[in-house]
Amino acid sequence: MPQHRINRFYVNIMLLIVGVSITACNSEPEIDTRSVQIETRFKRFDQAFFETDTTHFETALAEVKKQYPLFFQNNGTLRFWRNLRTEELRNKLHQKAQKIFGDLEPENAQLDLLLKHYYALFGTQDTLSFFTHISRLDFNYPILPADSVYFVALDLYLGKESPFYQGMPRYLAYNRQPQFLVRDLGYTLYENQVNRKKVNETLLEAMVYFGKIYYLLEQSMPEITEADLMQYPPDKLKFAQEHEKEMWVYFIENQLLFRSSADAKRRFIDVAPFSKFRTELDVNTPGQIGHWFGYKIVKAFHAQNPQLSFQELIAENDAQKILKLSAYKP
Repeated sequence: MPQHRINRFYVNIMLLIVGVSITACNSEPEIDTRSVQIETRFKRFDQAFFETDTTHFETALAEVKKQYPLFFQNNGTLRFWRNLRTEELRNKLHQKAQKIFGDLEPENAQLDLLLKHYYALFGTQDTLSFFTHISRLDFNYPILPADSVYFVALDLYLGKESPFYQGMPRYLAYNRQPQFLVRDLGYTLYENQVNRKKVNETLLEAMVYFGKIYYLLEQSMPEITEADLMQYPPDKLKFAQEHEKEMWVYFIENQLLFRSSADAKRRFIDVAPFSKFRTELDVNTPGQIGHWFGYKIVKAFHAQNPQLSFQELIAENDAQKILKLSAYKP
């Protein structure tokens, strides 16, 4: 696109942001879950396995195999499973997880509500199963999807101050809190349902992609706070809210929204302790601030266009159209 047309487009966007205000609807669209009768609960492999009787382990293990055959497809030997059952670190992790989560009843209630929303959107023809386990601190896979099965590592949600996480950067340890377990599950579910542009994705397109995921997640977990939704420390979310206009104007003035450079995504989309506006205040910002702006844009878009179904919202891939029709105005 010629430079003069690009500049003119930015001027139009700026005029839209600073000069147009469309009255938002008083109520946001909601996902109707009344038709969903499926009840969803976690299946506790961790509990079944680590509470087996080590004195009569072979007999006890046979019972666990009957209940949880998915975990025994590698045909490990009796010695292999006994070593796992008695390993000191795994047992410490299990004991800590039991102390924190107990019977998982609050999480079961959250999971059931989340899945009712998910099934209401995408149908119940493919029901999903969720298994808890101890991963031995495999930080790459707190949530591991495998077709219609999801494996959840309880040992990766023991709290940001857990001694098991002391070697991690603090901003990453922050995400290892118990309240993020079901939130992360929901994020993974919706991440697999929202299409992302794979080639020449602009910063705005990345923002809108993530914004759809957070918006759907918020709809599916009505009690979640904005800080927990975004996994932002409350003080950093507060800073973002207080400086929302200045940050947005920065994107506009520096013509970043329609840039597809890797640098822009590193600064505002990728995991980081803070976002990089290249000012002395950067350390006060939450990382991945582009995700938050995408959430704000998508939420405003649906509020302005409540006639759209959630499926139509998900299917709309024109990020510039979404921004324009959102009337987003910090």
